[in-house]
Amino acid sequence: MYLIAGLGNPGDQYKNTRHNIGFLVIQKITRNLVTTNINNPNFQAKVQKYFSNLYVQPQTFMNASGVAIVSIVKYYNIINENIIVIYDDLDLPFGTIKFKIDGGHGGHNGL
Repeated sequence: MYLIAGLGNPGDQYKNTRHNIGFLVIQKITRNLVTTNINNPNFQAKVQKYFSNLYVQPQTFMNASGVAIVSIVKYYNIINENIIVIYDDLDLPFGTIKFKIDGGHGGHNGL
């Protein structure tokens, strides 16, 4: 099982901001999939399941997104290697994509 988490902030005032790029990517990925919504209030996240993949939008604010993700990871016993996190990085020019495996959070409080 993979957990693909798109980070962002809940609320209309953040809806189309750069900081919500993770939410926007999850929405694009799942747009044409027939997913099942997982409604578990302990997750503090919007969770959609497609086959064995979970697409997650934490509903905590960005800096507390780990709280939501950890609860889902523990519930489903997902190993760290199967977690993908999508988020903005102000150190990269807008529109640039960077793939990173392992390492620290680089100062990003959401990670």
